[in-house]
Amino acid sequence: HVKIERYDNYWGEKGKIKTFIVRKIPNTDTRYAALKSGEIDGVIDLNAIPPFLAEELKKDSNFVVYKNKSTMVRYLALNGTKFPFNDVRMRQAVSLAIDRQDLVNALYMGYAIPTVNILNYCSPGYKEFPVRHDLQEAKRLAHEVLGDKRVEIVYGINGAEPLQKGEAEIIAYWLKDIGLDVKIRVLEYATLLKMIRKGECNIVRLQKGLANGDPYTALYPFVMPDGALNKNNSVAYENNEIVELMNEVKHTTDEQKRREIFNRIQEIAVEEQPVVPLFNDMAIAATSSRIKNYGAINKIELVTDDE
Repeated sequence: HVKIERYDNYWGEKGKIKTFIVRKIPNTDTRYAALKSGEIDGVIDLNAIPPFLAEELKKDSNFVVYKNKSTMVRYLALNGTKFPFNDVRMRQAVSLAIDRQDLVNALYMGYAIPTVNILNYCSPGYKEFPVRHDLQEAKRLAHEVLGDKRVEIVYGINGAEPLQKGEAEIIAYWLKDIGLDVKIRVLEYATLLKMIRKGECNIVRLQKGLANGDPYTALYPFVMPDGALNKNNSVAYENNEIVELMNEVKHTTDEQKRREIFNRIQEIAVEEQPVVPLFNDMAIAATSSRIKNYGAINKIELVTDDE
């Protein structure tokens, strides 16, 4: 843990809390139990509280739940170094086969926003696109690539995240309809990363946050041939128009022109799906109701079971 003490000789406004302890509790159930028992007064961090537990806390007047936009986008990295995802039509088929809204409703209870865009919605360069689900078009595209045969693929997930297995099972069910028989592998994150770099998975569930709001910084790792996420995740994506546009925008100072370039890059990425974005996170925090004036993110009002 980290213990922070108020410095009473500080020249400006004094801190309201004398002692503040930040504890790291990796296990979700342990973290939730500590909050419910009063051992800790709040949780706030990425995945600090999963949606289904946030919904339970909302029913209890002893706790307050908050949410706001997160800079994190969740996505599927498809192995473009080998068949079948070295064909853009198969990546498009996967994207169209996934019903993102159903996925968000079933597992994330409104604490996520479906997206087909690599760029997170917190970036000032973000462009919104319709989220398409079209199983018939997905089947048509997949048949062009696979013909009448079926392909077994390995889908790697991070076992430390409680919702990833259920999410993978739902997606695997949808992918059966386009000729893909999915074998889910639940792995430690370090092991998962090693497998990705070796190209030993066909699909991997990953996430990426914004280092800053600059679209160039956010897009580069995904869409450029030497981009870290493109190379390290065995995506092997390359589009000459995107390369030219990314090189052009580096030397463009006019804001309107920059926006037009970034819009075009996003359009290409949405069409070709170098990776398959699933949803943008909502950040969730929860505190004891005895903590007052905490306003970092939006408060969710207490609801009853009937609501």
